[in-house]
Amino acid sequence: MYDRRTEPLNTANNFFSSSEIITRNKFKIQNYRILMPMVKDILVKNPVTARPEDKITRAMAKMEKNKFHQLPVVENKKIVGMLFLKDIVTENMDPNITNVKTIMRRNIPTADTNSDEIILTKQMLENGVRALPVEDVDGNLIGIISETDLIDFVETNFSINDTMTAPICINDADNIGKAKRLMKTENVSRLPVVNSNKELVGVVDTLDLIKVMKPKQRIGTAKQTAIEKIRVSEISVKTVMHDPQTVSKDAKADEIKNLLKKGEEIIIIKDKKPVGIITPKDVIELLIPKEKSIVQTINFRKSDKETKKEISSVIEKFIKKQKKFSYKINHFFLYMDEYKRGGRIKYSLRARCMTSIGLFISKSSDWNLLTCVQDVIEKLEREIMKKRGKVLNKRKARTKERFQ
Repeated sequence: MYDRRTEPLNTANNFFSSSEIITRNKFKIQNYRILMPMVKDILVKNPVTARPEDKITRAMAKMEKNKFHQLPVVENKKIVGMLFLKDIVTENMDPNITNVKTIMRRNIPTADTNSDEIILTKQMLENGVRALPVEDVDGNLIGIISETDLIDFVETNFSINDTMTAPICINDADNIGKAKRLMKTENVSRLPVVNSNKELVGVVDTLDLIKVMKPKQRIGTAKQTAIEKIRVSEISVKTVMHDPQTVSKDAKADEIKNLLKKGEEIIIIKDKKPVGIITPKDVIELLIPKEKSIVQTINFRKSDKETKKEISSVIEKFIKKQKKFSYKINHFFLYMDEYKRGGRIKYSLRARCMTSIGLFISKSSDWNLLTCVQDVIEKLEREIMKKRGKVLNKRKARTKERFQ
């Protein structure tokens, strides 16, 4: 079950002063929240599940039919793991002969029936999941609650700039093999598809990719199977992509919330080109209350003290550097996700920095956590410098106009 105890990050200068697990009485609640009933009142009962001994093809069929990206794995009514569609798509395995237990993730967090929206959001973000199984007092699975279920409890006073991130795109001339590699290396589940003019033509996600992973009727040799896999990887993304949900930067919060309940993502376009993407996770992040410290971190509990200290130093230098340019950092949010690849741990970071000249967002992934932190900070700095250049140019233009 979820532990409500807090675990402060004891690092230099208190830049990691946030508790890794938020409790309601510690913080002022921001205006993005609508009070939510208890989990037991909104959970989806009798959820679709998989068994450890099921073949992946059987689980895939359930996912495709119900448009699920993850399935609870249950044995004797007890939750024993979670099967993720992204793992099915990106792992090199044969779904016809591979059992669910082979690639399911174990030690999955579960929701308490008395949890509130803050705890649920924190659990989903910390563990990189889209949904949480809900157990009763005896540890039996009684339901599930997803990101989409939490969207209704986000107030409609946010803007697109509060939520969108930079899109990772793929060209419509690229194949499924490249899409799978991008999803794996960038730790994403969907990719906007663009044409040669960089205009949006579709979106490909993990649900689209399983369309070409369906089992064939015939049974061939191992050599034939290998050849078939190569051919599948060479299929164009255009053959499986779906129509995108799009909005402009002027879209209102109500429209964003309603569209996310219909689909998994929204693409923000300008002149037909994708300039941002919003997912349910981006919106429910707004449920997390802001702390007194301007720096807020999520999912760094497992990092050792020395690593936390070095990360703190990198962030401190970044904030001091921005102050030299007279830019105030109002809030710095750093979220980490980690996942195993070939017995190694790869880190994925997302930074969201609110400054006096706007909101800046960056992403990075790397096998080394410190390298990943440095890269995500450098990307932020580049974006801020670009904006700074535009701001300075506008000032110069206005000054020039005054003296003409």
